[in-house]
Amino acid sequence: MKFIIDCQPIVQDCIHPSTVEFIIKCHQLFMQKKPETEWLFILDKKYADNEILKEIPSQNILFKKVIANQFGRKFWYDYQLPALIKKNKVDLLITAGGVASSSSISQCAWVTGLYDNKHSKEAKKYSKFYKKRLQKTLELSKAILVLSEKAKRSLIEKNNLSGRKINVLRSAAEEDFIQLTWGEKESVKTKYAAGTEYFIVLADAQQHAIIINVMKSFSVFKKRQQSNMQLVLLGNGLKNDIDFVEKLETFKYRNDVHVYDNINEDELRKIISAAYILVHPFNEDEIGTVVLNAFKANVPVIISEKGNLAEIAADAALYADADDIDKLANQMMLLYKDEKLRNKQIEKGEAQWQKFSLDETIMQFENAIMQAVDNQ
Repeated sequence: MKFIIDCQPIVQDCIHPSTVEFIIKCHQLFMQKKPETEWLFILDKKYADNEILKEIPSQNILFKKVIANQFGRKFWYDYQLPALIKKNKVDLLITAGGVASSSSISQCAWVTGLYDNKHSKEAKKYSKFYKKRLQKTLELSKAILVLSEKAKRSLIEKNNLSGRKINVLRSAAEEDFIQLTWGEKESVKTKYAAGTEYFIVLADAQQHAIIINVMKSFSVFKKRQQSNMQLVLLGNGLKNDIDFVEKLETFKYRNDVHVYDNINEDELRKIISAAYILVHPFNEDEIGTVVLNAFKANVPVIISEKGNLAEIAADAALYADADDIDKLANQMMLLYKDEKLRNKQIEKGEAQWQKFSLDETIMQFENAIMQAVDNQ
């Protein structure tokens, strides 16, 4: 059995990086589980060195150029891609970016929503094309892959779809995440947070408006608690975001805020695992690996009420949206002042992350793919 995976959109800053990693991971694990299957990943040459794609064997990658405009993408999905499918005698097309081809081959689509990347012209153009073709994608796809029940309900309600062809795939905590010893935590705090406890936020320049609100909540927390608690911000592009840098310079507690870009994976795991609280009040539809990782590392979590993460976190997290400054600050204070509550949330998180398994996800992924092939 032979599959083609259209990876063009996922390496063009159109989809959230954590979602891209999850999509690639699912395909990678399926390849390992079914070595008899043939896989062909299609992407542009300029993304050849993309870190997210490093686990894909080079013999499984086919480089093709797609012109990044409306005409170029239409030409790709309606002419170039169907020709490739026919030439390679493919059994199934998997569209990783949520856009179906006009090919008559059976198709399976990842419909994960788009990343609101305001700084990428290519992402903006792709978003327009994606929305224009969404209805066609939903009609042509024999199986649809989403990240949450919320996304599934939305597709059913807005597009009059049958829920039977929509498959919800869940992430899981990463194997490399572990609980740190007291000494390891102290070492991390010394290196990244002036030797004291800290709240951590994982974000990037696209989310700086939310980060500013988190900083305002942190300010309320500091005023009320008179604490030496620090705020650590991890994410790409923050230091180069002029608007964010200007706001940080005028922030009353700027000396208690630490911003880090491009931290390697090993250090990232340590910084998360040593945090006092993970503050993650983002409302995008996301896979939630960061929350499950925090649970596994015994780090309490505050997440948004509006996103889909409640499906993963349940009552193991506290809830507050970034635009509710006082509520977010109050949740910070609750976990800071009430040691019993903090320990209770840690226990709940420990139980919660163990409910999710990548093995089960890959089984569901396999079922979805075979569903699409069988319905050809």
